[in-house]
Amino acid sequence: MRKKILIGVLGMMAILLSACSMEHTENREEIIVVEEIAPTIAPVDTDENEMTVAPPTGDEKEESIKPEEESELADAEPEKQSSVSDEAPDSYRKIYRQLVTETEGDALAFSLIYLDKDDIPELVVCDRGYEAYSIYTVKDGRAFCMMDAMTTVEMAYFERSGIVSTFARWNGGGDEGGYGWYYYQVSGDKELMNGDLPTLSFTYDAVYDEEGNWTGEGVTKYYYMDQEIDEAVYQQTMNELGIVEGKEKVLANNALGKAEMLHHLGQ
Repeated sequence: MRKKILIGVLGMMAILLSACSMEHTENREEIIVVEEIAPTIAPVDTDENEMTVAPPTGDEKEESIKPEEESELADAEPEKQSSVSDEAPDSYRKIYRQLVTETEGDALAFSLIYLDKDDIPELVVCDRGYEAYSIYTVKDGRAFCMMDAMTTVEMAYFERSGIVSTFARWNGGGDEGGYGWYYYQVSGDKELMNGDLPTLSFTYDAVYDEEGNWTGEGVTKYYYMDQEIDEAVYQQTMNELGIVEGKEKVLANNALGKAEMLHHLGQ
């Protein structure tokens, strides 16, 4: 009986020793597994490196602009540069100041008008002693003479149309005499002078009988360049040129003296 008990105890001890040995082996395998996994964890230092990067400064933020945004800014830059030129809206002041300073005469009057369609005004120089009108604009950063000392009793213009008009009279003028209006088209390529052919014109001459008495009538003729036309064509051409009767402005109105114009231009 004791022998059986002893054999049973020894068997139990063998089982326990075997179990401990297996547990120890499993623990060693777990340690080995941990050691095999550990190296794969090491490269995950990128998060730590990113955390140590200093926040971008203002300049660095500009460098982080997305490519498409950078392209849009590059496209916009030439527009900023092209908007600055010698013909900028205020560039005329210095040019006209020099012109007014250099113009000599005892009865000079100056005015600024908008004759063509841009935003740079034209300078009118009127010599009242000779009833002569000159008109200047700005071209290629310099003063360009559009009309040089054209003489007339009265000169008017139609704003932003490029059209100026002169008036002449003879035989006393009025219904019992004769008169005419002459319309000229200015440009930045040609200088108008006395004797140049008007683009459009009309003349009126009173009619007298054999005894020299006015008949109460007159003859009106219309011309395009040097060719006579009828009134209907004349009116149509006026509309095409932007000439509206009653909308003309007299160049001498609101004219300034030399010192006043220099002050107005900023001197």
